[in-house]
Amino acid sequence: MSDGLLQKRPIQEAPHPEQAEKHAEKHERPSAAPTERHPAEKPKAAGAPAAIPTAAPVRPLKKSALLSSIENVLEEGLLSIYKDLTPKQRKQFKHEGERVAATIEKVLKKAQVKLIELIRIIRRWLQMLPGVNVFFLEQEAKIKAEKILSLKGPSDIHAKR
Repeated sequence: MSDGLLQKRPIQEAPHPEQAEKHAEKHERPSAAPTERHPAEKPKAAGAPAAIPTAAPVRPLKKSALLSSIENVLEEGLLSIYKDLTPKQRKQFKHEGERVAATIEKVLKKAQVKLIELIRIIRRWLQMLPGVNVFFLEQEAKIKAEKILSLKGPSDIHAKR
């Protein structure tokens, strides 16, 4: 610790009431005197929003080859179902699919990957589709999980079901 922080400083006593009045009178500003402004300075309107600096546009990060492969596997065979969705559902399904692909990529980068973990992630995503058979969901999730797992390679795979 620095010595400056530990030094004791004298406590300033409050000025005597008469001295405080004299001090205040010396430093009072006349209320009728107009304040001086620079000619170029414009008064701000009350409630006007302050200028917000704009940042440079955000460029999307380049997708890794693994992430692109995962997204391709996830979208296989879903085109006809995807076309039947409303625009709002499509946007939500696509956004969630991109999030799922990123999650799967993180899982695949682990030393050990469990097949059941991938199946659960994919099944949750596929459940967003309205009116799809439960057995179809389960089958698609397993097929997609196995294809994605093959992207990682044969080592460190635990086919735990």
